[in-house]
Amino acid sequence: INSSKIKKITSLVISIFIIISALIFFQKQTDSFNRVTELRDGSASGRIPLALTGIKILYLNPFGATKTEKIKIKESMAQYYKNPSIKKYPSHVGILEIGIKYTILGILAFLIFIKYFYNKCIKYFDRKLKYFFIITFFAYMANALFHNMILFGGDYFILTYIAIIINEYNFIKRKHNCQKLR
Repeated sequence: INSSKIKKITSLVISIFIIISALIFFQKQTDSFNRVTELRDGSASGRIPLALTGIKILYLNPFGATKTEKIKIKESMAQYYKNPSIKKYPSHVGILEIGIKYTILGILAFLIFIKYFYNKCIKYFDRKLKYFFIITFFAYMANALFHNMILFGGDYFILTYIAIIINEYNFIKRKHNCQKLR
């Protein structure tokens, strides 16, 4: 099997996997889309005030906030929004949580890592697969960065799968370069 066929088969397998995963996910959780669009349901109530609280903590303390400062800001925001849950929950925005826990330098380091990871991945794919990877990468990062936990246990399956694909392309590329030298 030549590398062109392997790339086509890999693209097909990835596409089928994503479609089947999406169908299973949305079939099991019929109200999944409503959680994204509705701010008044039980799980989403107060997300905007929580995010604004995270922004305020990060804005006022870009290089780190003490526990006392965080509590003070959360209490004032809970009072302002008349929402006591602000005191006990995180910002529910992953990138803000990185900033709150690891300062703006943590956000910068995380974004540098993401750019490095993206650049490493993108160079291994042919043109067609590259577009697919770019779209899925940005969709996944949008979800991860703006979700409350950033990465979930289930994400490690996806990340492992991406690592296997990159390793396979790296292997094919090296094998092809070695054959050229002969």
